[in-house]
Amino acid sequence: MLQALIVSLLAGLATSIGGLLAMNRRTLEREYLAVSLAFAAGAMLLVSFMEILPLGVDAMRESWSEQAAQAIVYLAFFGGIGLVLAIDQFLPSSLNPSEIEGREAALTERDASQNVRLLRSGLLVGLVLGLHNFPEGMATFFTTYQEPSIGITLAVAIAIHNVPEGIAVAAPVFAATQSRRKALWWATLSGLTEPMGGLVA
Repeated sequence: MLQALIVSLLAGLATSIGGLLAMNRRTLEREYLAVSLAFAAGAMLLVSFMEILPLGVDAMRESWSEQAAQAIVYLAFFGGIGLVLAIDQFLPSSLNPSEIEGREAALTERDASQNVRLLRSGLLVGLVLGLHNFPEGMATFFTTYQEPSIGITLAVAIAIHNVPEGIAVAAPVFAATQSRRKALWWATLSGLTEPMGGLVA
C-alpha cells in the first residue's frame, strides 16, 4: 500500500518539474508564453491519446469486456472535456480567461488589471488540472497496488503528462506575478491531488 501511495505521489510531483521549466524570464514575453502554453497543451494531448488511454483500457479489461472497457475509458475522457467546456461556458465572463480581451498587448506593458486576469487564468487551469489529477491518482494507486509493474508504467506515463501540466499552471502565474515561489507552489499544488486520490482509493 505504501509503495502504491509513493508511486502516486511521485507521479503527481512531476507538475513541479513543469513549474520549474516555466520559470524563465522569457515567460514574461507574450510570444514565449503563448508557445509555452501551446507546447503544454500539445504534449498533454499526445500523452493522453498515446499512453494513458491505452493503459486505462488495459486496466479496465481485467473487470470488463474489451468493448465495455473501451467505452468506459473513452466516455470518461470525453466526459472530462465536457466538464471543462461546461466550466468555461458557465463562468462569469469577468472570471473566464477565455473571454478576456486585450491580450494582444505585450506582457511587459500589461497593467494591473491584465495581471489579475492572467493570474486567474493560471489558477483556473490549476483548478481544472487538480480535479483531473485526482482520479489519475486513484487509478495509479489502485493499479500499482494490484499489479506494480503496470502501475509503475502508468505512473511514468502520467508523470510525463504532468510536466506540461505544470508548465500550463506556472507559466501564466509567473507571467502575472513574476514570483517563482507562487508559480511553483500552484504548479505543485495542482499535482498533489494525485496522491490525495490515491489515499481515497
